[in-house]
Amino acid sequence: MLLVDVHGAGIVRRALVDNERSASRVGWVSGVALAGVVTALTVVTRAHELPLALFTATATKLVSGQWWVLPTSALVVDRPIGIGLIAFGILAAATLHICGTRTFWLAAVAGHLGSALVVYAIIGAARLADPHVFTAAAASPDFGVSAIQGAWVGTLTASAWIGARADRGLQAAVAAGVCGLSGIAWWLHPDPSILTTEHLFAFLIGCGIVAWPSLVAATRATASKLDTASPERVHTFDSRQSTPSRSRGTKIRAPSACSTAGSGWSPPAGDLSRQGASRSRVVE
Repeated sequence: MLLVDVHGAGIVRRALVDNERSASRVGWVSGVALAGVVTALTVVTRAHELPLALFTATATKLVSGQWWVLPTSALVVDRPIGIGLIAFGILAAATLHICGTRTFWLAAVAGHLGSALVVYAIIGAARLADPHVFTAAAASPDFGVSAIQGAWVGTLTASAWIGARADRGLQAAVAAGVCGLSGIAWWLHPDPSILTTEHLFAFLIGCGIVAWPSLVAATRATASKLDTASPERVHTFDSRQSTPSRSRGTKIRAPSACSTAGSGWSPPAGDLSRQGASRSRVVE
């Protein structure tokens, strides 16, 4: 943010810049801390030092009241562990650098919780209609780190798409990159289950977080243009322009003879007498 240094505004400008830098440092520190916690808990659970069940969520656990597994399930990486941790670190760094701290954490929380709740709601509604459907998916362990990664990919995709503007080539490259990344993820961990759709919902949530301000701004601009071009507003403008305005102290001149010829207008009697007297003096 840049402010003009006028009447001591330089102090405000320096304070704003310092706040932005401190916020950036806080974002990087929090991101590194998250990556460290995820790495440590993943290693500890895979070494059987802690029960893995504490860090996996299922629809059945939520129905039984174990809601605390939702946040803890976002702290352990699913297999393959090495590639999963590397991908988590790369996506975290890219999201922090490109999208900022607020988008980083908002996408992580909303992408994980939102996608899980949507899929669990689908499973629950389907099982209410038919208790025999999604039996395995309701009890399968669900890791939330992959949903967080999907939301981060969504934020990066939306940022790149908006940055490409009307460049079809760049937009095609962005779409191809997303498709290629999805194919690699499926190749590394194929899971033909409804739980896999969490990644799609998380991706859409991440895209929405970045694209929402632009959509709101575009909607307001369109509404403003339509409001300005409305017939009522145009009529009001014309009526105001056609109304004569008189400023204070302005003298109103009487119409001239040229402008009053044939119009039926005649000056007052007092004016006629003064005009006759002036003419008589001229004659004398």
